[in-house]
Amino acid sequence: MQGARVDSFTVGDDWQVEPSLNLISRSGAAVKLSPRAMDLLVYMSARSGDVISIDDIVENIWDGIFGADGSIYNCVYELRQALGDDPNEPKYIETISKRGYRLIASVVFADRTDAARNSGSRSDSWVGRRTRMLASLLAVTLAALIFLLVQTGEPPAIPESRVPAGSIAVLPFKDLSPDGDKQYFADGITEELLNTLAGVKGLQVAARTSSFYFRDRDPSVAEVRQTLGVAHILEGSVRLSGNRVRITAQLIDAHSGFHLWSESYDRELVDIFAIQDEISTAIVDALRTRIDLGQGIIGDSKPARVVDPEAYTEYLIGRHLLNQRTLEASEQAIEHFKRAIAIDNSHAPSEANLAISYGLHSSYGGLPIEEAYELGKSHADRAIELDPELAEAHGAQYFMEILQDTHDPEFKHLNRAIALNPSYMDARNWKVNELLIGRKHAESLALREASLKIDPLSIIHNINYARGSLRRGRRKDAVRAADRLKLVDFGWSHRVAGNIVFDRGNLAGAIGIYLTGLKSTPRHGPLRFRFGTVLSYLGFGEAGNVLFPHPRWPHFNARMEGDWEAALKRAKEGLEGGEDDVYFLPALAEALYFNRDLAGARAIYDRMLASPKDYYYPVHNPNMDGQITYALALRVAGNEQEAEAAFAKPLGQVQSQEDAGFADGDFYQFKGLTLMYLGRFDEALDALERAFEAGNRDNGQFAGSLFDPTRDSPRFLALQQKYASARRENRALALTLVCADNLPDMGWRPSPETCAGQGAVE
Repeated sequence: MQGARVDSFTVGDDWQVEPSLNLISRSGAAVKLSPRAMDLLVYMSARSGDVISIDDIVENIWDGIFGADGSIYNCVYELRQALGDDPNEPKYIETISKRGYRLIASVVFADRTDAARNSGSRSDSWVGRRTRMLASLLAVTLAALIFLLVQTGEPPAIPESRVPAGSIAVLPFKDLSPDGDKQYFADGITEELLNTLAGVKGLQVAARTSSFYFRDRDPSVAEVRQTLGVAHILEGSVRLSGNRVRITAQLIDAHSGFHLWSESYDRELVDIFAIQDEISTAIVDALRTRIDLGQGIIGDSKPARVVDPEAYTEYLIGRHLLNQRTLEASEQAIEHFKRAIAIDNSHAPSEANLAISYGLHSSYGGLPIEEAYELGKSHADRAIELDPELAEAHGAQYFMEILQDTHDPEFKHLNRAIALNPSYMDARNWKVNELLIGRKHAESLALREASLKIDPLSIIHNINYARGSLRRGRRKDAVRAADRLKLVDFGWSHRVAGNIVFDRGNLAGAIGIYLTGLKSTPRHGPLRFRFGTVLSYLGFGEAGNVLFPHPRWPHFNARMEGDWEAALKRAKEGLEGGEDDVYFLPALAEALYFNRDLAGARAIYDRMLASPKDYYYPVHNPNMDGQITYALALRVAGNEQEAEAAFAKPLGQVQSQEDAGFADGDFYQFKGLTLMYLGRFDEALDALERAFEAGNRDNGQFAGSLFDPTRDSPRFLALQQKYASARRENRALALTLVCADNLPDMGWRPSPETCAGQGAVE
């Protein structure tokens, strides 16, 4: 914050404060403060003795950009360090729990009244133009977001009253093998026990993702209880030597820390399933003396299983790789599952996981969809044949269905998989997606909430839960999800946190949050991609291709700028790599349409409609971009009646969202654009007004021919100006961040010309 400041004043008995120099001094010694710390000191001094809340700071002197030059808390820390203050026995700044801060030292101004007047209002001179502009962007105070995300100590605790008595976490067993190279085996034992216990009626078992957060850590019992919300903990170790295995396990009361049961088992590896069954039965028996559990374990009536040690080892390595969820690891997992089946063709888990591996490998781009189905279907069928009570066998059947694009409205295999293993989080996530496709939005969010109780540290469920919460206006729930993510993935935590403020139209605030995350995780792909995307919204189109190289960026940037001639050129260039590219072919049709080449657009749409490929426009596609594209294809083909019916689909989807309590700027934007296509201009502008109020800032939507019928109307011009002004303000504020000297090392910096007058750029 720059601009005129109050005259010098004294804090305490000895500190002389020179706001214009960002300097405090006493007894001949001087300390330089950052501009933000000085602004905070001046503001607090003008209200000496008053409690200054985070809201006060955000509203009056802060810019709401989380982590731009350091947080509010860092500035308080800087002031305390400079003043020589002890927060435990403060003489200058006192922390008032859950309320804010208070300057308790005496303050002497040359003219106290003028100083208070000059520092007490956002519109007064010392606040300056930049702060007024920053404050105007804050549609919602970010104090709660800042507080939750800046604190980096304890994980978010689950209240004791909300910990179910019948709950347990199976922590990753430790590998005590002679060479210390059998962690995959220890992990496999852990997962087998976790899955078996998940089949006990009345027992809630923390899912793998959350339990495995504690691997390679040494958590206290209290930390596990508070983080996962469980009443009991199972921990242990595995020692594998040749074909001999020794497993130790102990059951712990998570509240008292007392051991309830412990045992050791020395067996041949061929008896591994018998050991697992013994451990599970002993745990359930121990728990039954304390809580009410249903009788038996799902699947415990099946005959004893015998496993070939070599096949089981290959299976465990394959599953260990598959859990890494990468292209390379899924390819390696396929080979290990194939080896396991070659050794033992009666092992249903290997068959099921091989089918799932083919599906995942395809989703990562490693196989064509048709080939993945052809390779995987027989293994999914074999898994069901071998063990119809295996959750993964039903998961594999579902995966084959989605490869064939045949969605079961009854969710037969998904529901069966979840019933067999309530901790099978892949199946839960797949069902969330199916509910969204079926527009069952409330059910989808309810399932996410239930899943988080089982798997509170799941990355995918926290991301999806944050999205769903935002769309229902539940920002505090979204912030809590971002805070949980901080424990397992710092980059994703900041991506979600940035999305929260982006969703309210504060693009510059989102940039600040993304930058904070990138300082700690500069190579985090999803965070770099999102950072580049928002920069493109603000006109820094050159950033994306450096941060996250992809041939789509030039077209995306042209689209964001509303330059349809450039978008047409970039789409044609993109198709040089393949004439049926699923991104660039629809992009070409769209660009032709908005460049008024309807004949050319129709030729492309006809080509896509005749193709079996998914070009984001099939009738069942829940993506509204795809539905509009499909409707446009009908329109340029001259099928106006069918086109109008097709345009009604996204309108129906928006209505279903609103009926379920969901609403966000993007949905209102789609509604407005669809109404524009239908010629319902006043309704369209109503929807776009609501889109802006809900946080939409897509300035590029107004380019092209779509708005020509209403482009000269006063109402349209006012709306367009509102979007343009917001973009200018956000871009100006973003410049103060990306042109600073403290950008993380991520391979991109704006040009000196872009940053002229904004700050130093190396």
